[in-house]
Amino acid sequence: MTTFLGYRYSEIPLFFALIPFLTGFIAINLFSNFGFLIYVLAIISLSIIILAYIKKLFFGSFIFISFFFGAIYAVAIPATRMSNPYQIDLEFKTFCDGKIISIKNKAKDKVNFVFKGKVYIPNFKHPFEQKVFVKHYNSAFELYSGDRVKFNGKIRLPRKKVLPNEFDEEKYYAGLDIQWIATAEKVSIINKPINLYYYRDLARQGIKNITEKLFDSEQSSIINAILLGDKSAINPEIRGLYTLSGTAHVLALSGLHIGVISFVIYVFIGLFKNHHIKFGTFVLIILLYNFITEFQPSAVRASLMAIFILFAKYYQKQYTLLNIASVVILVSIIFSPNLIYSVSFQMSSLAILGIALFFNPINSFLKNIISDKIKILEFIRGSIAITFSASATLAPLVAYYFKTFSLISFVANLFVVPIFSLVLIGSLLAIIISLISFSIASYYAYFVTFLLLLTNKINQILISIPFSYISGEVSLYYSLFFSFVIIYIFSSSNNRLAISRTLVSILMVPLFIYYAKPTFDSYTIKNKKIYPRNQLVASFFRYSKDTVFVYLADRKPAQYPRNDYYLVDYLAKIPDELIIAVNGNAGINTADKLRELRKFEYIEFAPSVQKALEAKFFPNTFVSQIIEVIDED
Repeated sequence: MTTFLGYRYSEIPLFFALIPFLTGFIAINLFSNFGFLIYVLAIISLSIIILAYIKKLFFGSFIFISFFFGAIYAVAIPATRMSNPYQIDLEFKTFCDGKIISIKNKAKDKVNFVFKGKVYIPNFKHPFEQKVFVKHYNSAFELYSGDRVKFNGKIRLPRKKVLPNEFDEEKYYAGLDIQWIATAEKVSIINKPINLYYYRDLARQGIKNITEKLFDSEQSSIINAILLGDKSAINPEIRGLYTLSGTAHVLALSGLHIGVISFVIYVFIGLFKNHHIKFGTFVLIILLYNFITEFQPSAVRASLMAIFILFAKYYQKQYTLLNIASVVILVSIIFSPNLIYSVSFQMSSLAILGIALFFNPINSFLKNIISDKIKILEFIRGSIAITFSASATLAPLVAYYFKTFSLISFVANLFVVPIFSLVLIGSLLAIIISLISFSIASYYAYFVTFLLLLTNKINQILISIPFSYISGEVSLYYSLFFSFVIIYIFSSSNNRLAISRTLVSILMVPLFIYYAKPTFDSYTIKNKKIYPRNQLVASFFRYSKDTVFVYLADRKPAQYPRNDYYLVDYLAKIPDELIIAVNGNAGINTADKLRELRKFEYIEFAPSVQKALEAKFFPNTFVSQIIEVIDED
């Protein structure tokens, strides 16, 4: 019988459907700028499908059918979204009429919410139904989910990533299935229906109020993140600390937290005798929890897996973790295509696939090193196996998005994951008990606070170790090498093979360090780079071996300058000496902000010098007009 990592092919058909489906989807996205290649791939896939079917190679036919459907899906998804064709923001005046479907951040002087309804833009002939992320300042009244509202203001499409260090708004909001970003000048409430969404907001706000009373601001922000999925208030320093230690996943509402909550629910439903009642109660509670947390992608994925596994357990159905993980991911993407762009969904999915694929081989390998006769050693071995199996698939994705690869993550997770499981249970108990006795609940809060401070200290000690993490572009190369070595060694079928593979891997390390240098560095200017920005165009030129000349050309005369954080941050991180030349208010403001972070030589261009420079480097055009768009006044 043909097997794959210990699984029989017949046990994991949906895994073999998922992988080619995603491959087809990614392939089309990679070649989206070469339209003819899409047709070539389609013709080749169809030909192989027909040929494989004729030759009775049904498995091959199945693989390419899945690939073909993934490619079709990739073509279909962009048709459901509008994309900014330019590299700068295009703002339009707008009037919107619809309802609030989610409150994101609420403070005294502002509120952010997700709106769904009709969007009116003068430049468009007809209104259209859209989801919009709305920022509203100086709100004079309370807004809740379900409110029917009208507002006017400015609206734009999510910003494309231009600078290497820039946040990719387009992909982020695509993952949330949000098409526009608006700033509302005036919001009018048309109707305030009392519905489930209203009570959900009250419940979320009530939980936040309790956590703010039980914990200080730093701890309450973490509790709100792991219980409600609201990470907006977490201190950037805390985020950075957990990222460098490779434990950032515990700050998100992920599979770990759903697993702990599912276990608590499972213990609770043990009070019932009838398995139909047990299963129904479990599904009801887990769905209610997902509703309160606004159906976070990673939480939904983990919850569906918990439901499927419990169903198989109660109704005596055979299952494999890999097959269940695959079907949940596949169904999630089919019913909500934009989830494919969600970073949290990608990370959650890769982590569970890694565990499903590699846990058994790694755990079997570790049995030869760590005995299972002592329960604590068995627990440690299982924790190490889970950490390595999840990291094998997840590390490259983390390095790709966050430019960090933690070399001590497997050690950090051994401590942090169990501690955070206790944090989750303790905070839940504290919140529930606070409804009866706040003084008793405060003792649980003290315990949770101690655990959180302990976790911070563990992370601080670990990242203080020399070479505990690698940052920058090169982190992706090291994470890929790490994943390869983990799979290569731990998938060994016997000790002799494991030893030989370990020796080979050790010999490969110095060669890899020598040759695995990034082919490019985001902050190294080799010749010339041009980055269009909202108020200016930044042109970079290699002036000498260790000096870069930067020309900041304002796109409009006498404009009111706005702070371009990403451009300033990019300029601050360039390792070379800088000569910065400006010709307007936006350029002067950028130079002033940069002066707070580093030294550089500063020049203000006279119009004649500006024309001479542009004639040399950009003949027959003006730098500020590189982007040809119609700006709305």
